[in-house]
Amino acid sequence: MDEIKVLVNALSKDELVAVVRRFRIEIHGFQRNFELAPIEMLRSFLIKELKQGLRPKRKGRKNTTIPEVYELISSSFAQKHPDFEKLSLEEMGLMVEMGLEYSPGAILSLVYTKFPSKYEEYKVKLADNMKEGEPLLNGIFKELTVDEKMNILREEVLTKADLYSRLKEYISQIEEEKGEVFYGEVHRKVNHSDEKSFINELFVTPTNFRHIPMLAFLIEKNRYLEANYSFLLQHVIQSFDDQKLTEVYRTVDGLEEEVDKKENELCEIKGESKRLEDVEEHYGRLKERYTEVNQDNEALRASLVRLSEIQKSNEPFLRYFHNLLAKHRAIIVTSDTELFRNMEIMDYVEGVQEFHCHRKGKNTHRYQDKTVLISRTSFVSTSEWMVTKRFFESSNIYYFELSGYDISGYIEQIIENLHKERMRIY
Repeated sequence: MDEIKVLVNALSKDELVAVVRRFRIEIHGFQRNFELAPIEMLRSFLIKELKQGLRPKRKGRKNTTIPEVYELISSSFAQKHPDFEKLSLEEMGLMVEMGLEYSPGAILSLVYTKFPSKYEEYKVKLADNMKEGEPLLNGIFKELTVDEKMNILREEVLTKADLYSRLKEYISQIEEEKGEVFYGEVHRKVNHSDEKSFINELFVTPTNFRHIPMLAFLIEKNRYLEANYSFLLQHVIQSFDDQKLTEVYRTVDGLEEEVDKKENELCEIKGESKRLEDVEEHYGRLKERYTEVNQDNEALRASLVRLSEIQKSNEPFLRYFHNLLAKHRAIIVTSDTELFRNMEIMDYVEGVQEFHCHRKGKNTHRYQDKTVLISRTSFVSTSEWMVTKRFFESSNIYYFELSGYDISGYIEQIIENLHKERMRIY
C-alpha cells in the first residue's frame, strides 16, 4: 500500500491548498496563486514533498511529513466541527452513513490522529475503500443497532441549542460589522413571503455575501433544523468558518511579515555589530602603530640629541680638517660621493665620472697646484687606473691614492697624506 498516494488522493482541493499554504510547498508556475493550480498538479507536488520527507534529514529546508499533513487536516476539521472530538469511531461512521458530506481526507485524518491503533489495523482496508469508491469507514467498525443509532441521533438533537447559539453569534457578527439596521432590512426582505422572497433576495446578493440572507432565512421559524435546508446551513457555517480561517491566515501572514522584518533588523544589527568590531580592531591596530611610531620618534629624538652632542664635540676637529683641505687645495675624487653628503667637506668632493670628463677633455689646469686624493676602488679595472695615473704624472699633478671603502678610512688617509711633505708619485 502506498500510504502517501492514499493520503493525497483522499484530500479535496481546498485541503490540498491548505497543506501547500501551511508548509510553503513550491508549486512551479503557481507560486503566488497556487489556488489556481489544477488539483492533479497539487497532488503531484505534495506526493513529491512527502516522499522527500521520508528521507534522512539534511541541512536546509525541512520537508513535510505524513503525520504533519494528517495533524493539519484533522485540527482544521476539528475547529469547524468540534463535536467530532467526542465521537467514537462507530459514531463517526454513523455520521458518515447518514449522508453528511465530509471529505475522505478529513475522515482519514481523524482516524489517523484519534484512533492510531485502528488506523494501523485497517489502513489496507481504508485504502481499498478509497480505491473501490466505497464509504471510507465501510467494514472498519461494528455496525450499530437501531437503538444505538437512535441514542446517537438523540444526542445530536440535543446539540441543536448549541447550533442556535452559533447562528446567533453569526448574526451578532454581521450586526457589528455592517450594523443592526442592515441586518434587520435583510431579514425583513428575506422573510417577507417565505421562500419566494428569499430566492429573490438571494439572486440580487453578490455571491460572496449570500451567506447573510441564507442566515436570515434559516434563523426564522427554526428552518436550520429542517433537513431540506441542511445544505444552506452547511454553506452558512462554511462561509463564516472560512472568514475566520482567512482572518487567521491574515494574522499569521502578518506575524510572518513581522518576523521577517525583525529577522532583517537583526541581520542589520549583526552587520553593524560586525562593522563596529572591525572598526574597533582597526582602531586597536592604529593604536599599536601609534605607540610604535611614538617609540620610534622618541628613539630618533634621543639619537638626534646624541648626534648633536657628537657634532658639537667634533666641531674643533671638523674645523681643523676643513682648514687642512683648504690649505692644500685638496680635491677628493671618489665614486662614493654619497659618503660625504651633508658633510661640510662636500665642497672638496668630486665624482669619478666628473673627473673622467675633465681627464678626457685634457683639462689639466683644474688640478694644477692642487692635491688630488683619489679612491683606488672607484676604478673597476687596472687599465683604467693606469690611464689615470699617466694623466697625473704627465701633467705634474700631485695626487695620493686612497684605499678602502668607508668614510673613516678615507679621512684617516687624507689627514695622514696631507701632513706629509708634498711629493710627486712617479
